[in-house]
Order: sequence, then structure tokens, then C-alpha cells
Amino acid sequence: MSPTYISKTVIINALAFTKNEEVQIYTFLVNRFNNYSKKNNLNITVNLNLLSPANSTAESLDFFTSIDSYLRKKSTKYDIYFYENIYTTKFEPHFINLKEWLPKEHIDMFTHVEKSESYFYNNKLVGLPAYLEHSIFYYNERLLNKYNKTVPRTWDDMIETGKYILDEEKKQNNTDLMGYSGGFIDDEIGTGGIYEFIYSFRDSIDDPLPEITSQNAVNALKTMKRIKNEISSDSIFKSLDYTIRILKNGNGLFIKFGHYNWVISSDYKITILPGCKEGLSGSILGGYNIGISKYSDKEKLEASVVTLLYMTSKEEQRRVITDFKKFSGITSLYNDEIVCKLKELCEINKNVQPIGRPISLTDDYNEYSEKFRHYVYKYLYGDDSVDPLEMLKKIDDLTRIHYISIYSKDSSIGIIITLSYIALSLIILSSSILLFIKKFKVCYVFMTKDFWIL
Repeated sequence: MSPTYISKTVIINALAFTKNEEVQIYTFLVNRFNNYSKKNNLNITVNLNLLSPANSTAESLDFFTSIDSYLRKKSTKYDIYFYENIYTTKFEPHFINLKEWLPKEHIDMFTHVEKSESYFYNNKLVGLPAYLEHSIFYYNERLLNKYNKTVPRTWDDMIETGKYILDEEKKQNNTDLMGYSGGFIDDEIGTGGIYEFIYSFRDSIDDPLPEITSQNAVNALKTMKRIKNEISSDSIFKSLDYTIRILKNGNGLFIKFGHYNWVISSDYKITILPGCKEGLSGSILGGYNIGISKYSDKEKLEASVVTLLYMTSKEEQRRVITDFKKFSGITSLYNDEIVCKLKELCEINKNVQPIGRPISLTDDYNEYSEKFRHYVYKYLYGDDSVDPLEMLKKIDDLTRIHYISIYSKDSSIGIIITLSYIALSLIILSSSILLFIKKFKVCYVFMTKDFWIL
């Protein structure tokens, strides 16, 4: 990108959050921009306030609450926000429309952004991705080769292969081998995992997410529980810390996790997640966006746009992939010779089947997400008496607008009320006949017949 010059030094304040400072990308992006600005005399300096569990009490939800509070107050404390893409619909009223500030050719590099509510909402480009996250399927190549097994492409194949290898390894006293970790924790990560799992049970690759009360969704939950019971456990499904240890020591067979720039066992290779049948998969579309507060003054707005243009430029997004092993929203980079030296990442990006979260389904996505997990986990971690369809119906009720109809398949209450109303009306109408029978006239003398009928 060509530099844009600003006459006097402008300080831009940015806010970001990370759960793990070792693998965060924001310091890298900010430092590179500041060096670029200095080298090109742009007179822009970005100060980053990076929150993490190590330097504050903040967690993901707390960070959302903090941003929401600043924006509702129309605070000018921060100009740039790195925010999780599930909050685009929530922050849309407070951020500038990037379509009005960025060159069309720059936006066009991100071919998917105007098709997804993770970036585009109310006919407004709210944010551009600093990086994307996809769910990755880690498989232990050493163990698959040892037992002459192929990489599973379906969940049933994974269960079958997992059971076989676990049994064979137990015969050799390896009782600590983990079969599968799916990351079904009580966190937004868990919601994404459930959502992508159900998505992998659609009928064909071009189909949308199955209806939440469909047989596809029921089958997804049943398979999820089968995996837990047959090649994993409650405790493994619920622990990310344990999963990270297994990624590092190599004592796992199959793992679903994100892709991070850290050292893991060389036994693992990566690909896309399996599905209900070969050719189908699913991955939640995660990642963090860059949004610009509309409450900043004009000078800071212009400087913030320059900053965003640099951080989302093709050159910098290439580094996001090569230096940090993150995914970029610029799809053309996956035909780039330098990028595709990372062969596995390129193949995953070309074949991944992403699904966005239902962030505009309710006014409070966080509350919906929490209840969504609660009902799924009531089945997943409950006893066999819990009916998966009943749990899915409870999830459906979270967003359903209820009305009474005599044609409803879900309840007979509409028919009951309608029939009761008709019967009562007939009784009232038929009772008016008594007004014209002589022996009953004495009972109605204190009002005229007209008034009784009314």
C-alpha cells in the first residue's frame, strides 16, 4: 500500500484482548505498523492496550462488556477495537461504515465479507478480519501408519478407527492414549463446536445448517455422545488444558482444536474435520475483526483508517499466515507461492466448509449461546433418559415466536381453544331461545328482549 501522510503526529489508541499472550498477534501488527509509520514519516503512532488474564481479571465476556460500555458512553478513549466477530451486530451502531472509507479494490480482496454478518450488517461494513480462525482436525500420523489406517473422513470412521487403535494400544500397556477431544467446554468455544458439528450433518455440501429440531440435528447430537462414550470421556471433552498437553506430548489420536503458532508433537498432521458422510465437513468461522469507533475526531478517524489499511493489506496478511500460522480473509493469498509452502494450511483453507454463528438470531447472543450450550450439554453429559429431540425443541423455543393455530403440528391447544369457543358460543346463542318460551318469560321481565340478546 502507498503511504498517506498526516501533518502532525496523531496518537491512536487501540484495545485488544487475548487469552494467551504467547500466541497473540496484536502486538506484532501494531509494532509493524509503528515501524512502517516511522519509516515513511506518517506521523501516526498506535498505542495498544492488550488485556489478558495475566495482566487483568478480564475474560472474553468481560472484554465484550468493557467495549460495549465504552461505546454506549460514546467514549473517545479508544479509536480502534480488535473484537471477536460474534459481536459485529452488537457494535454496528458505534463503528464507521468501512465502505465509505476504504477503496473498493481493498474491500474486494476479502471476497466473503459482504456475505457474512460476522463483518457486514445493516448494509454496513462494520469490520475487516485481522485474522480468521478455523477448527482443525489433528490426527496422529504415526499411530495411523502403525496400524495401517487412513485419515477418517466421517465421524463413524473416526469412531471405528479410534476404538481399534485404543484397544491395540491397551494391549501394549499404553492406557493413557486419548481417543478424541472435541472441546465441548462451557464457553463460546463449546457453542461453536456444537454448531459446526450439527452443520457437518447437513444432507449435501451446499445445504444450510439443518433445522435445529430436524432428524439431522438429532443424529448429530447422538453421534457426539457416541464419540464421547466410545473413544473419549466427559473429563476429556470438558478440558482444554488437557487437550493442549496432549497436543504437545503426542499422546492423542484425534483432536479438534484451533491452529496456533506454537510447538506441538511432530506426530500430528492436520486437515479439515470429518462429517456425517464423506465430502461433508464443518468449521465455525471464528477470528477477530478490526473496527473503528465513529466517536473519534476526524483526524483520528483518518489515521485509524490508514492503520487498518496497513494491517489488512495483502503484504501484512501474508505475514499473518506465514509468521503466525493464522488464516487470512484474503482468499487469493492461498494461491501465493510463499504462503503455499505451508501446504497443509493452504489445503485446509481451500477445502474448509465454514459456518457463521447465529449472531443476529436474538438481541442478546451471549445469553442465547449460554442457554444453547446448557440444553445440548444436558443431553451430552446427562444420562440416557435425556431425549436429544426434547433438548433441541427447548433450543428452538429460545427464538420461536409462539402463536396459536388450529393447524399447528407442535400442539393441539389451538384446536382445543377453538372448539371450546365454538361450543360456548353455541350454548349462549341457543339459550336466547328461552326468551320466547312462555313459562320462562317471568325470569326475564326486568329487561327487554333486545337487551337480553345484546
